[in-house]
Amino acid sequence: MDVKAVKMALSNMIGTLLAIDPLTGLPYVDPITHLPTGKTVRSNPQAPFSLAETDLPTWISFTGPGTYPDPPDRVDNTLAHETRDFTAALYVCVAEAGIDGEAERKTEPYLDAVRKLIQQHAIFANNSLAETVPGILRTYPLRDDGLVQLRYGQSSTLYLGLRFVIRVIGLNDNNYGTL
Repeated sequence: MDVKAVKMALSNMIGTLLAIDPLTGLPYVDPITHLPTGKTVRSNPQAPFSLAETDLPTWISFTGPGTYPDPPDRVDNTLAHETRDFTAALYVCVAEAGIDGEAERKTEPYLDAVRKLIQQHAIFANNSLAETVPGILRTYPLRDDGLVQLRYGQSSTLYLGLRFVIRVIGLNDNNYGTL
């Protein structure tokens, strides 16, 4: 499995998620036309050096553990199944700011929206095989951690956000070498 390609596809997919107005729980709309503004959340396939409040809400994808065939397939030039979990963390707002309950109201609407988005893109494509990552057989949300307090990097700032664990099942070039 091409981890870099998976993280880029994950970031692109989540980057289509519309930013949500904490007052209504719906995507932001233009006050005059009442049409969605199209404002999306920021999404990073690689962890940035730091986060600023102006970057929020922002998603960051992290590579998690993988599993391989046991015992490994020893046939040359074949593909083996690989399963790898990725964590997508959403940093929504500074947890120690605002009024009581504000951080939760800003974060909660993303739980259902993200789960639905991931479930709709079983192979990182929206009904188009041309958009898929080669070798990916299936993608699905494994779990979420609910609303969580998150720190980022060396900063002492505490954020409120979400963490989704996404399982990706794909094929791995079975180049284990010889003994």
